[in-house]
Amino acid sequence: MFIGNCLESSVHWKLSGIICSLEIVWSHLFIGNCLESSVHWKLSGIICSLEIVWNHLFIGNCLESSVHWKLSGIICSLEIVWNHQFIGNCLESSVHWKLSGIISSLEIVWNHLFIGNCLESSLHWKLSGIITSLEIVWNHHFIGNCLESSVHWK
Repeated sequence: MFIGNCLESSVHWKLSGIICSLEIVWSHLFIGNCLESSVHWKLSGIICSLEIVWNHLFIGNCLESSVHWKLSGIICSLEIVWNHQFIGNCLESSVHWKLSGIISSLEIVWNHLFIGNCLESSLHWKLSGIITSLEIVWNHHFIGNCLESSVHWK
């Protein structure tokens, strides 16, 4: 639907076969120099499935975005969520990986903020099993060629 400089739209594709199917849904809204959009891909098969969801908002030189990947199989699954915001030379971001299996799981969370040549970051690993678990937290701050850091594990 067009109204002046505004476009609101949704597109849906679906391809189905005997072995697998692919489905794509793209919804978007354009107003002037602003784009609000959502894209959803889903590939389903007999052995595994892959699903990707990308939500994003563009306003001028600013991008606010979220990407979610999920790969599911018989033995294990991998899930990745990446939230990020770009404003000029600044990136604020969070990445979350989760690998889940029958015996154990690994989870990694990385929060970071880039401004020019500065990086403020936190990295968290968690490995969980039936008998034991390991957790590591690493906080660090880079400015130019300088690093301030702390590590904690349990």
